[in-house]
Amino acid sequence: MANLVVVALPSADDRVWKISSEKVPHMTILFLGEMPVQNFTKIASFVEHAAKQSLNRFGMEVDRRGVLGDEGADVLFFDKTKWGGYPAIAEFRSYLLQDDNIRAAYQAVEQYPEWLPHLTLGFPETPAKKDDQDYKLSYVDFDRIALWFNDYEGFEYSLKKHEWEDLAEVGMSSTMITGWTATAQILHAGVKGMKWGVRKSNVPRPKNNFSRKQQVAIVSTGGFAFLNKGVREAYNKNYEGAKVYRTAKKQEKAGRAADKKTARVKKWNREIDTKLRKDMSDPKFRESLKKDLHRSTRREVRKEVTRINNKPEYKKAYYDDVFENSKHPTTKKYHSEINQTYLKKMNDFLANDEYLLASGNLGLKAELTPNRNADPWKNDPTVFSLRLIESKASHADDSIDFMVRYVQDDKGLVTDFELLNTSMVQGELLTEHILLHAGIKGMKWGVRKDRGAVTVRQKGKKLKTSGGAKLPAHPDAIRTKGIHQVLKKSGIDALSNQDLQAYSTRLNLEAGVKRLNDQKRPAAKKFITKLLGQEVKTAVTTVADEAVSQQVKRFMNKTKLKPEEKKTVGFN
Repeated sequence: MANLVVVALPSADDRVWKISSEKVPHMTILFLGEMPVQNFTKIASFVEHAAKQSLNRFGMEVDRRGVLGDEGADVLFFDKTKWGGYPAIAEFRSYLLQDDNIRAAYQAVEQYPEWLPHLTLGFPETPAKKDDQDYKLSYVDFDRIALWFNDYEGFEYSLKKHEWEDLAEVGMSSTMITGWTATAQILHAGVKGMKWGVRKSNVPRPKNNFSRKQQVAIVSTGGFAFLNKGVREAYNKNYEGAKVYRTAKKQEKAGRAADKKTARVKKWNREIDTKLRKDMSDPKFRESLKKDLHRSTRREVRKEVTRINNKPEYKKAYYDDVFENSKHPTTKKYHSEINQTYLKKMNDFLANDEYLLASGNLGLKAELTPNRNADPWKNDPTVFSLRLIESKASHADDSIDFMVRYVQDDKGLVTDFELLNTSMVQGELLTEHILLHAGIKGMKWGVRKDRGAVTVRQKGKKLKTSGGAKLPAHPDAIRTKGIHQVLKKSGIDALSNQDLQAYSTRLNLEAGVKRLNDQKRPAAKKFITKLLGQEVKTAVTTVADEAVSQQVKRFMNKTKLKPEEKKTVGFN
């Protein structure tokens, strides 16, 4: 009677066809029993679908050739390791068994306890053919899956090719068109033993000063060979050579590390230069740089201003109210000295690494400029202008201009400095009032945002949600709490069938939602929670056992028992 089996067929050009005495060499994947088999049409349809969708052409590495079964079949046993091609066919076999019809037919027939992938070459009455090759058969290629329901007859399904097979065929055909013959080659540019990222050492290895005869003597006699003077001298030379070699290797390693560090520093410098040049064109960075420089410069200049104010010349001018006249020569000299002091301190800060380009060839410097670009302070003697430019730049297209004003007392003595916002003042010249709206787009006066409203939006492949905060309790939850209170105070007899059903439904739903939320927790959080629970449980059990033991001991000490009775109970 015919059997229903799923088999894998070797490629038509595979060597196994010349060796096997079978009508069709094959590897049995599933034995599904004798025909007829229930739902045969559905089984055939699923096998065809699985062969076309879940399996490509594959190969099996031969583990050994041996005898299998009571009939003494001569078979090839295939390797079941990761690299022997076994995982692909094993996954395909398990995929077939997921179908209900195939699994039912498979379980209805007695099967071997373990599936051994093999291919039959012959039997004692029909032995395998003689192999004309000198080397053993080590690999078998399979390109078809067959569903046999009669003697070597049934449906055959061709397996898909791998992508690299199509590329290989295209490459071969294009090479043949140009008139060349090509073979698959792997070319390695380098020398034998080289490794990626490992440079060859320039330090020569130390010379072995032992002669062949001395080496044989050391191996055969061990330490007795060193009684010979020549062996000792050769050993000392080897020791010194090895010492010099290790020192040279360390120096070479340190030099390479220094070269790598230098290369990293150069790379970082280039990145810093690029970032600083990019930031210099950003208006926000410019304003931030101006504020930072003024804050640092102002702190140091205030100390110098105290020293300048204490000069006798300026003390006398202060008491004579000379500083109130901005056009007085002493006042102009006083203001000029303060301006130059401010400029010098700012350039000192600009000379720091923070404001230099990392490459060191360019930086920033400050210079005093006339108040020509600021009409409101053009004639104000208490205001002076500065400009930041690159120290080696030939033009000032990317310069940063800002203005500083003196903070004076009632007699014109400088006590502090303030940075003027030129953009704001220029705006004030155009309009006296500016209406500013602090908020977000779409908001309305007197309308508060509904924090409880839930919004869902799609961001890429994920859904983002917001809202849902501070919502009141739902009437169903309030009703459940009321039923719980009645149950707690008056007992279950005080509840109707509807109350009991609503209470039970609510509790079951809450438990289900809690369980689903716990499943969504990260694995690490679950592990920590479980571990802490076990530790607390163990600690509580230990404390309880110790407490009970102490109570029992106290009771036994109070009770008058004989010594042998106490030993029987377990107390001394």
